[in-house]
Amino acid sequence: MSMQIPHYQEQARRTSAQAQVSPDEAIQGMRSSQAEMRSAIDGGAWRTTRWHESFTDSFVEEVRDARVFVDVGAELGFYSYLALKHMPDDGRIICVEADPIRCELLREFFAREPRVEIVNIAAHNATSKLMLTKPVGCSATSADVEGAKFAVKAATLDHIIGNAQVDVIKIDIEGAEAHAFEGLQQTLQRGRARIFLEMHSWVDDIYPGGKALIEALLKSSGYAIQNLDSANSRDCAGLLQGGRFLLTPPRAAQAGAAQQSLISIVIPALNGAEFIERTLISILRQGYVDLEVIVVDGGSSDRTKEIVSRYPEVHLIEAQGKGYVQALRCGLEAARGSVIGIQHCDDYYAPGAVREAAEILGRYPEAGLVTAKRVVLAPGSKEAGRTPDGRSRWIDFWDLIEGVATPFHESTFVRRELIQEVGGLNPDLEYNALLDLWLRILSRWPGVWVNRLWGFRQVQAKSRRHTAYEQIAKDTARSFELWLESLHPDSREEFGDRIRACAQFRQADFSYLAGSRSKARDLLEQALELYPALIGNPSCERLAQELALDKSVLAAGSQRPGHDQLVTATRAVDGIELGLKEIADPSPTWYARP
Repeated sequence: MSMQIPHYQEQARRTSAQAQVSPDEAIQGMRSSQAEMRSAIDGGAWRTTRWHESFTDSFVEEVRDARVFVDVGAELGFYSYLALKHMPDDGRIICVEADPIRCELLREFFAREPRVEIVNIAAHNATSKLMLTKPVGCSATSADVEGAKFAVKAATLDHIIGNAQVDVIKIDIEGAEAHAFEGLQQTLQRGRARIFLEMHSWVDDIYPGGKALIEALLKSSGYAIQNLDSANSRDCAGLLQGGRFLLTPPRAAQAGAAQQSLISIVIPALNGAEFIERTLISILRQGYVDLEVIVVDGGSSDRTKEIVSRYPEVHLIEAQGKGYVQALRCGLEAARGSVIGIQHCDDYYAPGAVREAAEILGRYPEAGLVTAKRVVLAPGSKEAGRTPDGRSRWIDFWDLIEGVATPFHESTFVRRELIQEVGGLNPDLEYNALLDLWLRILSRWPGVWVNRLWGFRQVQAKSRRHTAYEQIAKDTARSFELWLESLHPDSREEFGDRIRACAQFRQADFSYLAGSRSKARDLLEQALELYPALIGNPSCERLAQELALDKSVLAAGSQRPGHDQLVTATRAVDGIELGLKEIADPSPTWYARP
C-alpha cells in the first residue's frame, strides 16, 4: 500500500514537542539559519568552525570548475549555496534531501535560482519507500531521539544522477553513508566525480560492515582517501574513526573508464513485475560504466512497464504480441554494445559479472563468448541447484552438444558481431533459440568457461519456459539437425552418428525433466547404441544411472575413450580445430584495476 508523505507543516506540528517550540517557531528558526548562512557566504565569512574550515576550503576549490554538483543530505542548503556562488554561470546543482520539511524550505530559499534542482528522495541502495524519524530542528535521523515518522521515497544515487557528468558530490546523511555508496557504484566506476564525505562513527550500527563496504568500493574504483580533519591533510588508511574526507579518483581510473567497451544487456519481458526490479538492480549495480540496458516488453498486463519506467537509464521497447524470440531479436537489433548479455526478467546477475566478462573477452580476443556458473532458484527463491566447480578452460561445440559445458543465458556474454555473422536467432526455434545460437557460434569460435558464479535462474511455478520440456527437447533436436545439415558432406559422414546421438541424449534429458521416464530411457538407449562412447560424458552417465539403464549398455560405453580423450583426438570439423587448451583458474588479479 502506498504511503502518503504528510505536508511539511503537519510534520512540524507533530514534532514540535520534541524541539519544545511551536511548529511555526521551528520552521522560522530554520529560515533564520538560512538567512544567517546566506549573509555569511555573501560576505565571504563562510570559513568558520561551524561549517568546517578545511572541508569548505577544499570544497570551494573543487567546485570552481564544476559543471554539475550533487549535494546529498542538503539540509538547509549551505554547500549548495556555497557552490552556487563559486561555480561557473552554467553550473547545475542537484539538492538531494530526504526530509520533506527541509525540501520545502530549500525550494523557498532557491526559488529564484533555476540552476538548483530540489529532489525529495532518500539516497539508498534500492528504489523503495522508507519510514524515517526526525524531529524538527534536528539534522539527524537518530535512534536516540523520538519524533514523528514520515514516509519518503528512496532511490540509488546512480538512479538520481543518471547519465549526468557529475564533477563534485557532497555526502552527509548522518550514518546512512553505506546505503548511499552501495547505490553509487556506477558513478564511482566512471572515475570522474570528486566526493566530499562526512563519515559518521555510527555507520556500522545502521549498516553492519558499512565502513568496510565503502572502503572496498572506493579501492576497487581507484579512489584515494584524504582526511580533511587532520592537521596536515595526509592520506589516511581508512574511514573507521569517521570524520571528513575528500575522495579523489586518480587520472588512471578516468582513463581506464574511458577505454571500456560498451556492453548491452537485453531483457525480454512479459508480465515480469514480480522479479524485474531485482533483475534491473543486479545490472545497474554491476559497477560497469559503459552499460546499455534494454527491456523489450511483449505486452505485459501487470506493472512491468511501470517498474521499468522508474529507471531512466533503461531503454524500454514495446513489442506486443511478437513472442519471445521476436522480442529478443528486436532487442538485439537495438543494442549498440560490442558485447551482449541476455537476461530474462526473473533472473539476475551476481555482483561483478559484467566487469569480469569484459575483462576475459578483452584478454582472449579469439573467444566468441564467455560463460560461467549459475545457481537455480526454486519458487520462493530457495536454491535448487548450481553448476559444480571445475577448471576454467576453453570450450567448443562438442562440450555444448554433449552437455559437458552448456552456456546458460544467465551467465553468458557474447560478441555482438558474431551473433550477426551466424545469422542471429532462428525464429522457428521458439523454445531453444539461444542454445541453437550458442551452437552455431561455438562451431566457428572457441568459448571460455570460467569457474566463477555469474548468474541466478529463478524457476517459477507457472512459467512457460520451465514447463515445456518436451517442446524444448524437440527444438534441441531440430537445432542439431539443422547444424548437421550445414556441415560439409565429409564432416556429416564422419561425425553424423555422434551428433545425432548427442541430440537424442539431450532429448532424453529434457524428457526426464518433463517426467517421461520411459521415453527418456528409450531415447538414451538409442543414443548409446548409435554412439556408445557418449557414456564417457559425466552428464550422460548420471542420467543413465537415474534411469537405471542396463549394465551391459554402460559397460560397452565405458570401454570407449572418455570425453576429454575424444575431443583431443577428434580432427577439425570443417577446418576448425579447437582442442582443450587449458586456461588457468581466475584469480583476483584477473579483475583488479591496473
